[in-house]
Amino acid sequence: RVWRQQTVNSSIRFLVTGSIGLDSVVHRHRLADTVNDFRTIELPPLTEPEALDLVSALASEVSLTISEATAKHLLNRLGNAYPYFIQIFLDELDNALPQSPERLVTTELVDKIYRERVVISSGNEYLKHMWTRLKDALSEREYPAALAISAAREDRDQCEALLRWFRVWRQQTVNSSIRFLVTGSIGLDSVVRRHGLADTVNDFRTIELPPLTEPEALELISALAGEISLTISEATARHLLNRLGNAYPYFIQIFLDELDNALSQSPERLVTTELVDQIYRERVVISNGNEYLKHMWTRLKDALPEREYPAALAILKSIARSDDGLSRSEIEEAARIALPSTAPPSEDELESILNLLKHDGYLQQETEAPFHTRYFTNLLRDNCLRRYA
Repeated sequence: RVWRQQTVNSSIRFLVTGSIGLDSVVHRHRLADTVNDFRTIELPPLTEPEALDLVSALASEVSLTISEATAKHLLNRLGNAYPYFIQIFLDELDNALPQSPERLVTTELVDKIYRERVVISSGNEYLKHMWTRLKDALSEREYPAALAISAAREDRDQCEALLRWFRVWRQQTVNSSIRFLVTGSIGLDSVVRRHGLADTVNDFRTIELPPLTEPEALELISALAGEISLTISEATARHLLNRLGNAYPYFIQIFLDELDNALSQSPERLVTTELVDQIYRERVVISNGNEYLKHMWTRLKDALPEREYPAALAILKSIARSDDGLSRSEIEEAARIALPSTAPPSEDELESILNLLKHDGYLQQETEAPFHTRYFTNLLRDNCLRRYA
């Protein structure tokens, strides 16, 4: 709101759109005064003449014959003449008459297609969206700022403008009680550095969440096992942690869930080291429900430029095959082999790749000699071996 007021005499104007009404959200939280300088613009349906013109034009494009009376009957079926609904209807009529030489649309056909296809069409994104978004609207899980950044991903100028505005806002509020916490699955540092925008976020302080200590992790395992009536000794719990490598709560929860499923028919509900090894190999490392593993591989292409992706994947494969991790020279060799001999990776490219893989939770470097680089978690390493080795 402050920003809008500061730019009121400039040429800048703000257009805020969303599938969930802004008014209802701010009213519910008694924040209506934060947006009362906006003017609501509602897009009305087409008038009947406009709608009839659209029906005629769309029908002509797909060689359908429809009288004005039938077109009016179609509009009456829809209730409100919004272009999107009319297009859906015409698409379904087109599909219903592929073999008909006359391609004639009758009122009977309109009624049939409306009942059997338009109302229940699996391809009707509007209908799917209206029901699935209801939970989102009520639990308020939309993040407009995040969506704005995502939308600007392919427009550097727009993205830079957003980041610089955000920086100005932070500077203006530095002496207030407002603080900003920015999180994401892809490291912000590597993204802004790659696009030459590091100075837009250099006032942020990076906070890294370390894994649990062994006592904390053992306590968590004991608590989770107790909640689902699993019996697990301290020695077996330590063996489980050794399998994971780093004791992050999310990984521990995944493991306990799989053990719970594996012992669903067992009266003793006893977790043994043998069962831990079996479940790790057969379920945790390859689990279809493990969103972490899916996400780590699918997001790599989004996070890296097209040229750097093959080199990053080659580095990850090579490190996965080494029990002791790799030295810097071995990593350089893996990246060099992945790229054409005519265009080997530059020092800057290699540094960019390694920074991203470390910041985004793929790799970590030892803090003592020989300073090898290894996987952040055994789980990701073993999954890489399953996928690529």
